[in-house]
Amino acid sequence: MKNFNDIYQKIYQENIHIEENRKVYLKQSRQRTLIAIVILTIITFIVLGSNLTFLLPFVIFSGIIILLIASTYKSKDYQKDYKGKIITSLVSTYDENLHFDLTQSISSSIYNKAEFEFYDRFHSNDYIYGKINGIIPIQLGDIHTENVHTDSDGHTTYTTVFRGLFSEITLPKNLLSTIKIRSDKGMLGKLLSNKTQVEMDSQQFEKYFDVFTTDKILAVRILTSDIMNYMIDFKLQNKVTFELTIKNRSMYLRIHCDDMFEGKLSKSALDFETLHKYYRFLNFMCELNEKIYNVIQEKDI
Repeated sequence: MKNFNDIYQKIYQENIHIEENRKVYLKQSRQRTLIAIVILTIITFIVLGSNLTFLLPFVIFSGIIILLIASTYKSKDYQKDYKGKIITSLVSTYDENLHFDLTQSISSSIYNKAEFEFYDRFHSNDYIYGKINGIIPIQLGDIHTENVHTDSDGHTTYTTVFRGLFSEITLPKNLLSTIKIRSDKGMLGKLLSNKTQVEMDSQQFEKYFDVFTTDKILAVRILTSDIMNYMIDFKLQNKVTFELTIKNRSMYLRIHCDDMFEGKLSKSALDFETLHKYYRFLNFMCELNEKIYNVIQEKDI
């Protein structure tokens, strides 16, 4: 694994042409949007001047659709360029044993094993796979789950349950147990919790996380002070929520965040802060998985 400055220099040197492509795509998108606005304005004046105002709602609705299509023109082509080159370079330079694949995704059956929440719809993309440092098997990607509700009038609404990064690794041993680390639910949550909740040695850790397990001694041995401090630091520095499940021979980790590894036409393809954020989240998921993997491997568990 390399530090971000080294990775960024490599990405910059190898992918400066992607930034030039972005500028071309952006120019074409703006031109099409401008043309669409002019045409819609003309149509609106014709409708208003011809006493055909009953058509105005249809014109407005159609105009919104046309503008959305025009404004996103070439964005899919740009995403393929951005992810296929820049994100692939970010992942493989970070760890040569990891790979990025646009055509694959994490299955819902893998996600469900983590027992995070119930949902109605599942979507996944931006698949990363391989072995951390050539040792720890991992798969990682963007996940979006939703609940679907249809009212008595037949109107359907979709509510996001989870959006963010999710990873699954294979542990060196079968623990024959389950450990769940969830965001702290406050005093009410503690009052309603069952006997599987564990009190940790770190008051600061308990401020942000609740630990539930069928084996309290095992949880205390795995969650060392180094691991707990690492989790706290990442949470505070990045202002995000994350949770994990350790279950038998697997560990599942997820971070609540916006879609990762996306390129925006309106922002430089080589934007330092954007790529640094992608690096931090990838690095955290790999390092936390590695830390817990090593503790399980080294101790007589």
